[in-house]
Amino acid sequence: MKVALIVPGSKAGVTSPRYRELFPHLLPMSAAYLGAVLEKGGHEVVLVDQVVRRLSNADLVQVLRRERVNLVGISLLTTTVSNVLDIVALIRKELPGIRILMGNHHASLFAQDLLANGVADFVVRGEGEATLLETVDALERGDGNPGNGNPGNGAPGSGNLGRILGLSWKRGDEVIHNPQRPVIADLDSLPHPAWHLVDLFNPQYMELPIIGVYSTPLSVMASRGCPFHCVFCSQDTQYKKVRLRDTVKVVDEIEELVNRYRFEWISFNDAYFPWTKRQGFEFADELIRRGLHKRIRWITESRVDMVDDELMRKLRESGLSVIFYGFESGNQRVLDLAGKRTTLAQAEKAAKAARNAGVLVMGFFMLGLPGDTVASCWDTVNFAIKLDCDFAKFAVTVPYPGSALYERQKDRIDSTQFEKFTSWYNWASGDEELLSAPEGMTVQELLSIQRAGMLKFYARPTQVWRHLVRGTLKPGHMVYGATVLLEGALRNVVGRARKAVGSRRPATP
Repeated sequence: MKVALIVPGSKAGVTSPRYRELFPHLLPMSAAYLGAVLEKGGHEVVLVDQVVRRLSNADLVQVLRRERVNLVGISLLTTTVSNVLDIVALIRKELPGIRILMGNHHASLFAQDLLANGVADFVVRGEGEATLLETVDALERGDGNPGNGNPGNGAPGSGNLGRILGLSWKRGDEVIHNPQRPVIADLDSLPHPAWHLVDLFNPQYMELPIIGVYSTPLSVMASRGCPFHCVFCSQDTQYKKVRLRDTVKVVDEIEELVNRYRFEWISFNDAYFPWTKRQGFEFADELIRRGLHKRIRWITESRVDMVDDELMRKLRESGLSVIFYGFESGNQRVLDLAGKRTTLAQAEKAAKAARNAGVLVMGFFMLGLPGDTVASCWDTVNFAIKLDCDFAKFAVTVPYPGSALYERQKDRIDSTQFEKFTSWYNWASGDEELLSAPEGMTVQELLSIQRAGMLKFYARPTQVWRHLVRGTLKPGHMVYGATVLLEGALRNVVGRARKAVGSRRPATP
């Protein structure tokens, strides 16, 4: 079969030049893994990244028409649902013979609705590699075609779809959810991602100015899963078991990628990496032994309770240049309520270890966590400044489906308002209405603190001077970012002017 794997954009990602300028698109590693598995199974694959190719939905459908695909697989995240619904409507109208399969986190959680409403013909739940391949194999044999075989008797026909673990599908008007497939025990059994399906050197992939990286970081996976249960995250529900790849095989893959594509940057897409100090030293030593530390720089994310000075120095020696920390909050009470299981002291120690080793720090912070108040949100902004991060992002907390926070609030959330499931860029556009705010706060207060916090963090003379001297940010991006921050500050001023006399305002930082 010929399968098109679509990486859709959100409506903002497709239509907003500002979104694309500030947040360049990441390489679609998950789709590249799926493509590799399908190709190994003998199928032809076309990978279409809508944002990077700057395709309107109509253009996307024309690509499918030209490619004459038999099946469309769509990666579905909550933030892209609104746009995907429009894409599906066009496909149903223009190419009615193509069947639609969906996967990824949102599809797994809402398989019943997607199938019952005719949005999808098939849904792959959980890790998709094996389930997708078996489904495509079955469809190639003719299974699932109306009238082909006697469902349920094991003969060739739709009854065979019922044997595919992890698949949800329809038989007539009945939605069927096959038993869940166990997670992949040996991640090294998967083929390496089919990067040849991706336009790796498209300029849309080439820069990540939000962390001062001006070259494509090629993605590598060293693990799947997360053992922690932060209330705002759904990763632990998607990947219920932690599995680690063999460290030497991870370095084998990196060496192969560097030799083949001449990439200068590598990034890890894991929940965090390395998982232990021992693994960190093994990985660093292997890079150094092969001389790869002289050829690449790399990016990773870690927890603040997983690093120390010795490990950070070793990782820096092996080429680590940027580390992401999920600091989340500058208030210990809020951190505890979020289930983060870290302390402010650990955060300070981790940030200092990175700075001392010469590793740039990108700090992720959240406003509007359970228990947050105006004062605790400003604690978070001021803590980011105290940590002396090189970069910081203040995201407004959104109860994403699959998270414990969503489960607590779902009775009062209209989860069909998919465009509201975003907090990554709303400080830049200022037009989104958030789904919720903590008790005692308003959405307007959260957005106001977010904009003011970004301005307070980045407008400090020491921060501006740091990036000018180091050259970590291009002057053009610094000017562009300053413009956006000032626009946000102006919105705050206008918003305050429009408030009624009795409305609450964020406290002065």
